[in-house]
Amino acid sequence: MMRRWRGRLAAWGFVALALAGCAAHPGGPEPRVLVVAAAPERVMAEGLQVLIGRGFVIRHADLDLGRLEAVLATWPGYRLRLEALAVGDGTTRLSLSGYRDHRPLVPESLYALLVELQARLPASPERAHRAVDAP
Repeated sequence: MMRRWRGRLAAWGFVALALAGCAAHPGGPEPRVLVVAAAPERVMAEGLQVLIGRGFVIRHADLDLGRLEAVLATWPGYRLRLEALAVGDGTTRLSLSGYRDHRPLVPESLYALLVELQARLPASPERAHRAVDAP
C-alpha cells in the first residue's frame, strides 16, 4: 500500500515540476521592425557590415531566405537575428531581435544598432513623405 502512494506522489511531483518548467520558460524575443526603401539583399549586406564592425561573428547567413544570425562572444554573450523581407514597391521589412545570456533582449536595447543600420539605408517612401510634410 505504501509503495503505491510513493509511486503516485512521485508521479504527481514529476508532473508539477514539468508544468512549472513550462510556465517559467520565457517567450521568444520581440523584434524591432523597420521598413526601408532598399532591396533585401542590400539590407542584408549593410546589416552584415554593421554587425561585423561591432565585433559580431556571423554564424549563419542565407540571402535567399533573408536571414542572418550573429553572436558576440563577450560575457554574458549575445545572439542576434536579422531578417529582411521584401514587402513590395521596392521596400523591405527589416526585423532585428536577439538574446543575451539565453534571455530575450527587450526591443529597446537594439535601438542603437538599428539606428546605425538605418543611417546606411534609405528611409521608406512613407517615412520620407511624412518627413517632407512635417513642419
